[in-house]
Amino acid sequence: MLKTFNKNLIPLFVAILLIVAGGLCTWFTARSVHVHLREGESNTAANSSIYEDFRDSVAKFSTEDHNSRNTSADTKLPFSIRLDEFNVDYYEGTTTIKDYISHVTVTDGEKVFTARISMNKILKYRYYRIFQEDYDTDLDGSVLLVRYDPWGTTLVYIGFALLLLSMIWLLLRRDGAFRRLLRALSVACLLMLSLPTSTLANSGYRLQETGDRVQNSEFKIQNSDSNNQLSTVNCQLSTEEAAAFGKLSVYYRGRIAPFDSYARDYCKANFPKGKIPAGYNPVQLVTEIYLFPEKWPDQVHPAMKLFPQQDHWFAPEDDLSSADPADTLFIAHILDWLKLSIQEDNHPQNIQIINSIYQFQEKRCTPGSIKRQRELIEIAYNQYKPESKIFLMEIIMALVLLVLFLAVSNAKWTKTLALIFMFVALTFVLADIGLRCYLSGHSPFSGLFDTLMLLSAGVLLIGLFVSRKSSFITLPSLIASAFIILVATMMGGRSFSPLMPVLISPWLTIHVAILMTAYSMLTFTFILALISIPLIILKRKQELIQNITKISQVFCIIGVVLLAIGIMIGSAWANISWGQYWSWDPKETWALITLIGYCAALPGVIPAANRHPWLYHLIILIAFCLLIMTYLGINLFGGMHAYS
Repeated sequence: MLKTFNKNLIPLFVAILLIVAGGLCTWFTARSVHVHLREGESNTAANSSIYEDFRDSVAKFSTEDHNSRNTSADTKLPFSIRLDEFNVDYYEGTTTIKDYISHVTVTDGEKVFTARISMNKILKYRYYRIFQEDYDTDLDGSVLLVRYDPWGTTLVYIGFALLLLSMIWLLLRRDGAFRRLLRALSVACLLMLSLPTSTLANSGYRLQETGDRVQNSEFKIQNSDSNNQLSTVNCQLSTEEAAAFGKLSVYYRGRIAPFDSYARDYCKANFPKGKIPAGYNPVQLVTEIYLFPEKWPDQVHPAMKLFPQQDHWFAPEDDLSSADPADTLFIAHILDWLKLSIQEDNHPQNIQIINSIYQFQEKRCTPGSIKRQRELIEIAYNQYKPESKIFLMEIIMALVLLVLFLAVSNAKWTKTLALIFMFVALTFVLADIGLRCYLSGHSPFSGLFDTLMLLSAGVLLIGLFVSRKSSFITLPSLIASAFIILVATMMGGRSFSPLMPVLISPWLTIHVAILMTAYSMLTFTFILALISIPLIILKRKQELIQNITKISQVFCIIGVVLLAIGIMIGSAWANISWGQYWSWDPKETWALITLIGYCAALPGVIPAANRHPWLYHLIILIAFCLLIMTYLGINLFGGMHAYS
């Protein structure tokens, strides 16, 4: 047995042992405490508090109860921390939190220094790491997490580094499986995948909608036993008036958005599949529900936060005591005046009232917080729905290519057309991603919808690369990309929202970009498995099957390496943001299961899979089911990754 042991795998096993050893060290030797400080206090003060094993992550302390928890007299730090100032950073022109920041002074004997601690900026000192954990409701106090782990984290990071280097070494090793596959492909595989017409002719080839059903209390449907009482007077804005009202800004989902976006999300959440009654557009319907609630007793009252007072936005029914007294009359009654004007069918006056709200927003908002040009583009994006158009375009392209491959599969111009189709589809998908980046104001690496669009682009990019040598691969690539876009639109999530504080980090871009590349490559192995399995069942083109398998193995190896790197980077990011690199969250657990599943498909892991392509592709199909569970299924279980 020892004679057949591959010595090149020793660094890999050592890396895994180091990671396990580091985890055990953390489990047995690491210590953590929560230090609660008021501004001007230090952890040595009598009225400060240190809590061990504090885990109420969503709790907020008030001034009265900040000393009410059990303190640990035995838990002392070898240095003192004084909270000089605590700040909350908000998104421009809103009350949506962007970051929590504690300015502290650390005193260790004669050594004194100041530091800034925020969600993604920790303080490291003498093997202690200090995190921003929580804050008081009055914003005059902060809770810091202090972790002491001198051995575990170091061992884990050394293990990560060694694991990364060993994987790169296994990829680049001259006599390794990866290099052998590449050499085999360079000789034989580039001649394949121009499938004959006979092969194609003889081959017989939803998750619940949650994303766009915005999970917000202001959108929950309220049941009522009362019947709709239709009014005989006019209750509806005209199309022109609704277009003007849709251009107003509204504070919604933590951002300033066009009212058109709010109205569309409201309708999707309150009407089955977003299908609204005939004769209405979303803006007309939502304004009528708000202004004439007696006509829609079964619908929740929309939140019309249309009126800014610098960073705060008000609806007419809100408590206006903190608003400028000169504005309270306008805020409280302008929509009532609009209601009367609609009933009188006074079109010029309706437009005048809507314009007065528009001008009020311009004068009372924080300067520069309302970006009208961006909102107009967002309205056009809402109306055009480019993802649906891209889906139809890719399906049409795939059908055209299918007909051409069946009719004239070996014609050179069909291969050129296939490459053009792939390039056009990739361009449109990337343009859509870029547009969403502009509208959201952040990179497309958060949220299910955006990452699915990235996955679609990744599949097209890999398909475009392979199709230079094999034009037929464009067909399944286009179909897979279209299917991914279809899943994205069915699951929703097209709406935009600001990033939560912990996601405002360069780690997000690195982590998600690597994982999306890995998912794209592993999805491509799934596509190749779908091509190979029917050929294996029909016992046709054995040489073709072997070459497809070799291409799949190359992508599988790269995908597994990138998946492992993505998990390691996510672990390091979690350690920086939350103070622990592994918490057995559903997403983390299933990502590890997926990695193990795809490792089973690597060359040499299961020898029988090397001899029998059907077994290899079967493993790929099973592993892809694990990938789907990791990417989509975990949203059913919740957890800190449920949004991703």
